[in-house]
Amino acid sequence: MKELIMETLVTIGSAGLVAIIGCAGRWICSKIATEKQKAIVTKNTALQSAFTAAEIIISTTVDTVVGKIEQVKAADLRQLVKNGTKDRAELVALSKEAYDEIVATLGPMVFEEMSGVIVDSEKYILSKIEDAVRKVKLQTGGGGSDE
Repeated sequence: MKELIMETLVTIGSAGLVAIIGCAGRWICSKIATEKQKAIVTKNTALQSAFTAAEIIISTTVDTVVGKIEQVKAADLRQLVKNGTKDRAELVALSKEAYDEIVATLGPMVFEEMSGVIVDSEKYILSKIEDAVRKVKLQTGGGGSDE
C-alpha cells in the first residue's frame, strides 16, 4: 500500500514538474518573441529616423543647388532656348551639373543611409532635382515647360 501511495505521489509530482517546466518554457518563448518584436520596431524606428534625416539633408541640398544654378545660369539659358538661340541640350546638361554638385556635397554617409530604403539613389536625386526646378519655375513665373 505504501508503495502504491509513493508511486502515485511520484507520478503526480512528475506531472506537476512537467507542467511547470512547460509553462516556464512557454513564458520564456513569449518573452523572447516580445523582445524580438521590440528589437524589430526599434530597428525600423532607427531606420526611419535616419532616412528622414537623410531626406531633409537631400531636399535642402537639392533646393540650394537648384536655386543657385537657376540664379546663375538656368534662367538666362531658358530664355535663350525659348528664343531659339541656344540648344535645349545645354539646359538639360544643367541637371547633370546639379546632380554632380549634390552628390559631391552630400557625401557617402547620406547615400549609405538612403541605400537601406531607396534602390536607385541617382534616379531619386534626379527626381528631386526635377521637382525643385519645377518649384523654382513656378515661383519665378517661368511656367511649366523649358521649351
